[in-house]
Order: sequence, then structure tokens, then C-alpha cells
Amino acid sequence: MLFIIWLSRFLARWRVALPSWRCHQSVWLHAASAGELESLWPLVSHFPQVIVTVMSPSGRLQLQQLANEQHGIMHYQGFLEGSWGKLFDAVQPSFFLTVKYEAWPELWASLAERKIPLFILGARIRPSLRWIKRLLPSHLIPKITFLTSDDETKDLAALFPQAQFHQVGDPRWDRVQARRFKGHPRAKEFLSFLQGRKVAILGSTWPEDLQLWAQWLKKQQSTTDGSVWLVVPHASYAGSLPCTKGREPFYAPVLCVNEVGFLAELYAAAEWAYIGGGFTAGVHSCLEPALYGIRVACGPYRAESFSEIAQLKKRGQLTIVRNAEEIGGFLSQQKSTFAMNEFFGATNRVLDVLGDTYASS
Repeated sequence: MLFIIWLSRFLARWRVALPSWRCHQSVWLHAASAGELESLWPLVSHFPQVIVTVMSPSGRLQLQQLANEQHGIMHYQGFLEGSWGKLFDAVQPSFFLTVKYEAWPELWASLAERKIPLFILGARIRPSLRWIKRLLPSHLIPKITFLTSDDETKDLAALFPQAQFHQVGDPRWDRVQARRFKGHPRAKEFLSFLQGRKVAILGSTWPEDLQLWAQWLKKQQSTTDGSVWLVVPHASYAGSLPCTKGREPFYAPVLCVNEVGFLAELYAAAEWAYIGGGFTAGVHSCLEPALYGIRVACGPYRAESFSEIAQLKKRGQLTIVRNAEEIGGFLSQQKSTFAMNEFFGATNRVLDVLGDTYASS
């Protein structure tokens, strides 16, 4: 066990990248990738001295956008390379807040040795948490507070009986809500072209998603409700969409939105939405369409790993479709509008929990 920690520290010596400053009452926010950074985004502006780090290339691009928005706030940008312990000695953060996954032996041991509290946002029982509990002796487990978005704390409490637990929700809902109020001029221009027609959206779709919809649609004479379907691919297509060429056309007015940057705003006009990725790489975010209280569907792959999908499915707003027949079942559901107020306010609840630790540092 100790050898694993020593080895990670030894290897880190060859690529350490230390910040050249030390902050009074700084806090450290860390995300594995772009998706996790979305949960931290609403929190950043509430701290005068904040360090934000990411691991992945996509997260790094998002981090640059965050830095551009939050003027006057310090960020340690780029990939996190080097010894956690040396970085913590240089920065001396009041606490370390991460999202979901980051359970690395050297990270946790460094936090424990320096008595830096660890907060884990969006915490659920995960293999990484089980492994680190087996790997590390108890004195190298930091003081942990789990910030959960649901009531699934029983397994976490059994694994970490000394930890604290707070059910706070997911700040990503607040982040999406803020973007909703900003709007997007291209989305407004596009929707005005439709002149009030009913709109349905197949968003972030992959070829596998469209092929499934083609199987169902080729048996239909129309979409039955007279709506216009907007197909928004996950990636741009140079040619025809997989389900609109040959002898498998959409029997409905269909527009392919082969642009990026305003899908979230288009959902405001939709009566229902299908989110792609559930038959290939994994379901994309369902928060943006669900925010508007509309019915949402997605494929099955990795759907159960997202707490928001479980919550939306439980309240009857989201349907997981596994084949073409189940698409028909989803479309036959009665039109409903769901209240969303229960999902908002997580940012303030997280800040309330963090506030005591920050104020006492």
C-alpha cells in the first residue's frame, strides 16, 4: 500500500508543475473532465481566491472559457501534473472539492497528511471509492464530506462511517438555468423560421440513434402530430444523415441543424426530446431538455450511471428506449409538463455546507 503511494510520488517528481504563488484562504476545485466541471461552474464566482484544475483535454478547453468569464479570479489552469503534496504545500487550500470520481491514493494521502478537508460533490457509491478504502490505511483517509444529489447514502455511510453527509442536489441545474435566461441569437433566429410550428428535437444524435428511429419511422405514414422534427447531430455530417437517405426517409418535416452552440436553447421550443448516445458512447446530458419540463427519452447505455436520469425516470419525465417498438410507446404518452423547481438551488446549499469550513480556515 505505502509502496503504491511512494511510487506515485516518485514518478510525479519528474513532471511536477508548481504554482508560483500562495493564497490566503484559497479553495481548490477539481474536475476530471468537462462534464464534471459543469457542476463546479456555478460555485467559482463565490470565492475570492480559487484554484480550478482538470485532467482531460475537453476539460481544459472548458476551463479556459470559465477563466474568461470569471475575471479577477485566480485559476491554476492546464493539466494537473506533479505531486499533489507539493502543490498543496504551495497553495495551502482551505479545502479540496472534487466531483464524483477522483479517488487517487496519493491525492487522498496528501490531503490527510495536511489535514485538508475533502468534499465530494455528486457522490454515489463507485468502484473507485471501494478500491481506495481497501488500499489506504485509516490514517491516510482525509476528513470527508459527501455532497449527494439524492438519498442514496446508505452504502456510502457503510463504507465511510466517519464521513459527513449532506443532500444538496446538483449545481448543474443552476448552471443550465442561468444559460437559459441568457438565450442565444442563433436559436431565436432558427425558431422564428418555424413560425410557431410544433417542434420535437432529436439532440446530440449518433448514427446508431438515427438508424433506430428510421426503423420505427419507416413503418409510419407521418409523425401523427404535425410537428417539425429537428435533428441535431453530435458531430457534423458532410453528407446525408443515416436515416434520411436511400429508401428509409423520415415521413415528417425534418430539419437537420448541422451547427453547434445553441442546442440547449432550442429545447425551449420542444414538446419532447430524444437525447442521443445511448446506443454507442453513452447518453449525453439530459438536463438541458428536462429543464423545460418536457418529456425526454434516451437509449440505455450508461443511462443508469447518472443520478439525474434516475431522478427524472422516477418522476415519469424520462423514458429509456431500447428498441424501435419502445419509441412508439414513448411517443404515445400523453403530453405533460413537469414542474422543475425542486432541482434548483443546489449551488446555495453547497455553499452553505462549504461556508463553515471556509470561514474557520
